[in-house]
Amino acid sequence: MRKARDILDSENKMLQQLVTAINAFAKDYDDEFERQNLECWGKELSGYREVNEKYQGMTDDALRAALAEEIEILNTCLNAITRDSDAAKYWKQNLRENIWYTEKTLGKV
Repeated sequence: MRKARDILDSENKMLQQLVTAINAFAKDYDDEFERQNLECWGKELSGYREVNEKYQGMTDDALRAALAEEIEILNTCLNAITRDSDAAKYWKQNLRENIWYTEKTLGKV
């Protein structure tokens, strides 16, 4: 069974590759707004990676607490979506999946 930190390490390797690809793609845009809009995706994924790095350095107890808090935050976001638009459906599904995977990761600490 893979441990939580191994999962986080794999995620970080993938996230770094994605950020590198996004930044390489975005730099080809001369329009500042378009370039910055694309770079936002890289910033978002870098944020995930930075959180994972902090998680990897935690003790098991601190990691459990951090993942439990993340689940609470994700549930709060999910419960705040009260509409049924395409965007709402997307975010509800995305958050449900994130909650599920975070719960599974928590069980591997």
